[in-house]
Amino acid sequence: MRYFLLVFFMLSGFVQASQEGVEILSTLEAHTPNAKVSIAQSPGKVESFVVSAFGKKYQLTSDQLKMISSIMINGVQISGESGYPELGGQAIYIKVFTGFSSGIRKSMIVTVSEENGISVR
Repeated sequence: MRYFLLVFFMLSGFVQASQEGVEILSTLEAHTPNAKVSIAQSPGKVESFVVSAFGKKYQLTSDQLKMISSIMINGVQISGESGYPELGGQAIYIKVFTGFSSGIRKSMIVTVSEENGISVR
């Protein structure tokens, strides 16, 4: 009986649902006291990801861009640490993610280290 009522309401138009979609950022430029992050993307592809920090400019390689393109970026979080030289020195962490009002669904971290360069995980 329950299934009959559910099907009845669905077919009769009484059930309404909304689907929240991703609004990807086509460009993003964020500045902190220690870093500048610039991202450009088109649907399904991150075109460029550049970080200026520690007096240098770091860019993701084409392989790293392919890896991070699995995320439709609509949010970013930036943090950092002063670090120890033997562990890579200062570092900036850029968390990029696909988020909805209900929370983050998928994320990756881009790390820029003064000693070790840029990496994605």
